[in-house]
Amino acid sequence: MSSRKPNWTKWKLIPNTEVWKVVALTLNIDPDEVRRDGSDWMAGGEYVNHEGKAFDDMLDIIKANYSVIDNSPKTLTMNGIAFCELNISKFAKWALENNIDIPDEMKALATLQAASEKEMFDVNDSKYPRELHIAYMAWQAVSNMQNIKTSPKNKIKEWLDNKYSNNELPNEAKVRISTVANWNKTGGAPKSE
Repeated sequence: MSSRKPNWTKWKLIPNTEVWKVVALTLNIDPDEVRRDGSDWMAGGEYVNHEGKAFDDMLDIIKANYSVIDNSPKTLTMNGIAFCELNISKFAKWALENNIDIPDEMKALATLQAASEKEMFDVNDSKYPRELHIAYMAWQAVSNMQNIKTSPKNKIKEWLDNKYSNNELPNEAKVRISTVANWNKTGGAPKSE
């Protein structure tokens, strides 16, 4: 019987993969070894799980937090989030921040993600642009949200209000940041489809 453990030498060189594969890696299962059934194609494009409750639970967790985990995914698909791409290192970093048990090899990928983020903005640098950094994070989070019913500027301000208290980030700074991160300078809510 062959081992179902992933080849982590391979997976540390693959930055993005489908969500269901990330779930398998989280459970220390090689995605090529995930149990399948010949009738899975009849599920209408939805992912069919034959691995059990732990797999379903992790898939549900990622689905509920997809845009938070990786707010700049490479590809999206109409077949559901299970088939959308997710950055493995970003997921690993998010999982550790949320006390989710992941394999040690995946924890190492989280360290790589933290290092790559640090290169962009070093919070210890005397020239650290805190508001620019926050504007970038706000833009990433809000620009990937689906069905925004208000203007991007208002949604960014709402995101800032939810993430930072007025003691952490004064309202004047939130207004500046929401103006900078707003990609719709013409104003108004998005047009309905």
